[in-house]
Amino acid sequence: VVSATTAQTLWPDQDPIGQRLYGRLGKPLWEVVGVAEDTRVRDLDRAPDLYGYTALAQDYRAEVVFVVQGQTPLPSLRKALYAVGPSVAISDSRSMEDVINVVASSYRSPALLMNVLGAISLLLAMVGLYGVMSYTVSRERRDIGVRMALGASRQRVAWEVVRRALGLVLLGLAIGGSAAWLIAPVLRSFLFGVEPRDLAAWTTALLTLLLLAAASSGLPARRA
Repeated sequence: VVSATTAQTLWPDQDPIGQRLYGRLGKPLWEVVGVAEDTRVRDLDRAPDLYGYTALAQDYRAEVVFVVQGQTPLPSLRKALYAVGPSVAISDSRSMEDVINVVASSYRSPALLMNVLGAISLLLAMVGLYGVMSYTVSRERRDIGVRMALGASRQRVAWEVVRRALGLVLLGLAIGGSAAWLIAPVLRSFLFGVEPRDLAAWTTALLTLLLLAAASSGLPARRA
């Protein structure tokens, strides 16, 4: 059984089932009977290696790694293995969560730093937008009073403040979003299971910014 990357590398655009792997002397060693999903063994940001899987009866090794799926505690698994083979030496036993935590630990600090910087930037943007709109409302207080005296409703005045705030945000999103879209591939090494230009993630981010912009301009609109 070969991995998907192995099948695509050795037999591109062909059916890997039935293909054979040959040894140094041209003797067929293995026949492919199945294809499995790729597995990242060493690093998350490293391309999957070429792998093949054989039964122990075909290629016995003195050192074997077992992966057990379930909720059984590790001590119980060790007792079960000892019951089957008392002479078997278990060198290490860890949960998959521990294995992933060790591999992902080097990526968590940069990711946490990016999250913190992103949150600070978002807070500064909200405070800045609130300050700009509050200043604008205070400068146009007389004009707003004249408009309301001529029949403008409270809802219309408030909407004008929110609309102007959203206009500023849309302009910023157009400039910043375009720049972010261009440099997004640089972050590929920090992403796993998602593309740098994932439309769902980008849409969520844009809608979040628009909602926060509306919230930041809420108090100035109420003052107006």
